[in-house]
Amino acid sequence: MDITDGIVCVTKLTELPWRLDYTIENTTAHAYEVDLDFAGSSNLVVVREDSLVFRGSLRPYARVTTAIVRVHPAERCAVCVNYYVRRIEEAAVDSLDDSALDQAGTATDDACIDAFFHDPTFPPTPTCLGELGGAPATKRLVPTLTWTHLSSLYPSSWTIFPRSPTIPTSTLCGGDPTLVSADTRSALQFIGSRPSFLTALFSQTNGVNGHDHRYVVCLHHDGKPVRVTVDGYVPCFGQTGGPVLMKCISGHLWPLLLHKALAKLYGGYVPMFQVSALQLLEDIFGYPSVDVCAVGARATTIAAVANLLRQGHLVGVTVSASSGSRHGLLVNANPSTGLTIRSYPADQALRSDIITTVALQDIPSALRAWWCFPQLSRPQQVVRRCFVVDATACTSASAAMFAWSIPSPCTVMVSATYDQHVHDAGISILHVSPSNHLTPVKATSTKQGIRARSCSIVLSVEPGEYVMALKPVRWSTLESPTRNRMDRMFDMLDADVDDRLSLQDLERFMTVYEDGLPLSTRSFAWLMEQFDSDGIGLTRKGLGDLYTANQLDTWLDREKAVWDEPSIPCMVNFQCTCMEDVVFVQVDHR
Repeated sequence: MDITDGIVCVTKLTELPWRLDYTIENTTAHAYEVDLDFAGSSNLVVVREDSLVFRGSLRPYARVTTAIVRVHPAERCAVCVNYYVRRIEEAAVDSLDDSALDQAGTATDDACIDAFFHDPTFPPTPTCLGELGGAPATKRLVPTLTWTHLSSLYPSSWTIFPRSPTIPTSTLCGGDPTLVSADTRSALQFIGSRPSFLTALFSQTNGVNGHDHRYVVCLHHDGKPVRVTVDGYVPCFGQTGGPVLMKCISGHLWPLLLHKALAKLYGGYVPMFQVSALQLLEDIFGYPSVDVCAVGARATTIAAVANLLRQGHLVGVTVSASSGSRHGLLVNANPSTGLTIRSYPADQALRSDIITTVALQDIPSALRAWWCFPQLSRPQQVVRRCFVVDATACTSASAAMFAWSIPSPCTVMVSATYDQHVHDAGISILHVSPSNHLTPVKATSTKQGIRARSCSIVLSVEPGEYVMALKPVRWSTLESPTRNRMDRMFDMLDADVDDRLSLQDLERFMTVYEDGLPLSTRSFAWLMEQFDSDGIGLTRKGLGDLYTANQLDTWLDREKAVWDEPSIPCMVNFQCTCMEDVVFVQVDHR
């Protein structure tokens, strides 16, 4: 519960012997004094205190703990507690210029302790923050940071992740908004809501059983498994403050270690602000999210989502928000009432989550997408690297083919992650009959973006042989700032998320940005005639043509000449729940 803004208190009851522990977490950059007054309680005593009052000093981002026990263990007790919180004013830290930041980094290097492993490729210094750019808030925070080892912050009884399968969730809090983005917060909270996922992330050879405290985190990059080794040093506020990253209240180290491993993967904590929550989850799970169904309020759609929730899969939604969109995790889906969503918006840095309910009639306007990361129980995983030829040069109906042999009924997930954004990605599955006839397998759980880096498919299969074909794709070697801006603008205008700009979309744009200037039906028809369209609205290319029509050297003009790369690498990830021998091979069909 929240005692006050940014001060969180968590209790833990132990039955035998009876003991009630209080953990008070400061999730702000301010210092406080906290009193817990147990006056009025009976048959109780505060551990290591002479009275029924506990007084603790809360440094920034730090925590204090206390406990109460029975005086007479065989008798019942009554607990009455009052909280008192007082903020302690501290001298403000002046912002420093770049030379001062360099000196702060040097001082931190000299302060490092040599008792534990130091990662030379991602040292515990301000350099691991990455490029700060023009973020003044981050620059003001840097001189206050020190890198402290986890063994100095938390007791040895803390484990990396919950080892009991009965623990339903791992509650997180804290995280300075200058180092923890809203998407990072969401991704870590999503993982914390499914502790069973954590067992696959951390190697069994982690340093908790060794002497130098190396931690190995199993992540993915462009669909390829990577083992990221990090040390146990985390950025803390000053000499006595706690970690400025998200922490686990329930006594586990995994969010600090996972966040550091992801920061190393992306080149620093600050560059993670450019990574979306779904991309973070994709690099954690190793496969992309599955677009489980089209957005809509149909009862059959919600029933299908409810079935995924019952099976233990991680199911979420992308929710429309004033600042664009945010991601939420589905807690419950009821075809007769609506959805219950747990979300972690950027303006709620001091609270762990927000529970909201979306009524059935509001779903079409409130939700932008449904997505799912399936949890495959004890899956076999096989990753194959292949090369895909450009669709314009591909003479066959598929870019790559694979064959499976499945010995028993199971759930299969296949994902293809390309080296760069591609167009028209897709996967087809065919069943091979005993007479060698090929029959298409119906699979509705697919994600095929107009311009994406990955696609995936999940299906239940019976024993037998199967053929999988990757659809030929097109790609561009050009990733110019102009094109990225056009993509962002298109997504902003496309309010109904149908990958076209209709008359209503453009009218909305004229109302907001052009002082309500009218756009006639005739003018809109002329736009569709002059620029690329699908007969209903402008396409992405059409919007780019419209805004760069008077430029001599545009990315659209150059794009026509860059579809000539011979091939690009693609990582194919095959996972199934079958524990018997499964055959997964690539077929040379050329």
